[in-house]
This record gives sequence, structure tokens and C-alpha cells, in this order.
Amino acid sequence: MTPNPGSPEATGDGLAASAQNLVKSIVPEGQKLAGMLADQAKTQVKSEITIRKNNFASTLLDMARALQTAGSQAGPAARPVDAIAERASQFASALNDKDIEQILSDTETFARARPVLFLAGAAAVGLIAGRFLKSSNQAPAA
Repeated sequence: MTPNPGSPEATGDGLAASAQNLVKSIVPEGQKLAGMLADQAKTQVKSEITIRKNNFASTLLDMARALQTAGSQAGPAARPVDAIAERASQFASALNDKDIEQILSDTETFARARPVLFLAGAAAVGLIAGRFLKSSNQAPAA
């Protein structure tokens, strides 16, 4: 059905009003969909980080157990190894017991209380991770 030449629908004002009403009805739906997608992405990222955190904690706990075994076989000279194993075990337990938000909050609190120590630790972890990744990517010589 075509509008009458004198009707508001046939004029520019009528078309603009129709377009504006259409946009007003579409924008809230788009915002709602964007919010749902953001929530879904946040949930997926949190789930993936939690899985990786738990895997890291499990690996660290296995390493601590291996150090404890090595320390018990080495005798009294292995006290430093035992101390490292104990710290690693405590850290792994703390990772398992806390969720991501708690870990981030604790990290932020520590960084604010001791910024120099935090930055030095972050740099050390970065260097160690870089060396580890570099050595694991090198192909063995034929």
C-alpha cells in the first residue's frame, strides 16, 4: 500500500519518525544481546583460567613432592631443598583453595604494599618463563 501524497508517511518527517522508532526498538535488543555475549565470554574465560590454574597447581604439587623425595634421600644437606619443597607445596595448596578473584585481589594487595618486590618478582618470572619457552621451542640437532 502506497501512502497518500499528502500523508505524513509520504513526507521526509514521516520517514524520519519511522526510522527513529525502528532504531529505538532495535537498540535495546542489541544492547541486551551484547550484554549476554559479554557475560558468556567472561564465563568462558573464567572457566579456562580456572582449569589452567588447577593444572598449574597440580604440576607444582607434583614438583614439590619430587623435591621432598629427593630431599629425604639426600640427608641433612638437603634442608634448602626441603624448604623449597614446602613453600611450593604451600603455594600449590593456596592456588587450589582460592578462586581467580581472590588470587587477583591478593596479588593487587601485595603489589600495592611492596611495589618494588612485586616488580622484581614479575621480572624474574618473565625471564624464567622466557628462558623456558625459548629452550622448549628449540629443535634438537640432527
